[in-house]
Amino acid sequence: DAVRGELIIDVPREKVDRVVELFKQKGVEVRRLVKLIAWNEDKCIHCGACISVCPSHVFKFDHTWRLNLDEEKCIKCDVCVRACPMGALASVSNQS
Repeated sequence: DAVRGELIIDVPREKVDRVVELFKQKGVEVRRLVKLIAWNEDKCIHCGACISVCPSHVFKFDHTWRLNLDEEKCIKCDVCVRACPMGALASVSNQS
């Protein structure tokens, strides 16, 4: 909305506590993302639509042309979720 915004940042583990503390001192609500995307392998047809749009290279084909995910690379932009023609990807809002 016009009043709030979201910012997703990647912080080295050793600096997380300090960065969180600084944001909270400025009145910023901080939430840690636990899992970013959910992949329903039963719905997936391994078409590669997600590969072509993902800016973080989360998705790739293995040697048998089956889709693989590296969730560590995900930045939660949700472009893949919108691109999937089968609805096999979903944004997850689990936070801690």
